[in-house]
Amino acid sequence: GYEQLFAFLADPKAYAPGTNMILKLKKPTDRANVIVYLRSLSDEPLPLPEVELPAAPDAEIPAPETPVEETLPTEAPIGTLQSDDEPTTLYIE
Repeated sequence: GYEQLFAFLADPKAYAPGTNMILKLKKPTDRANVIVYLRSLSDEPLPLPEVELPAAPDAEIPAPETPVEETLPTEAPIGTLQSDDEPTTLYIE
């Protein structure tokens, strides 16, 4: 089931000695994302197991001293597209 796949993705060689798979997904969220993706490919997916979430902290998160909107640039490059002619820089608008 999902629990076995979760353990396998964490350390394939330890879970199944002799496995040549070298990929280890150390973060539980990464393993969960792979399982959810694989589940999405099934015509009849099994239900996901129930997970107990940790309690929310009692302390309130303080508001930032400067509002986030004021710290973001209005025009900042977010990446570059490479075309046949020349690179194009993308901007936030």
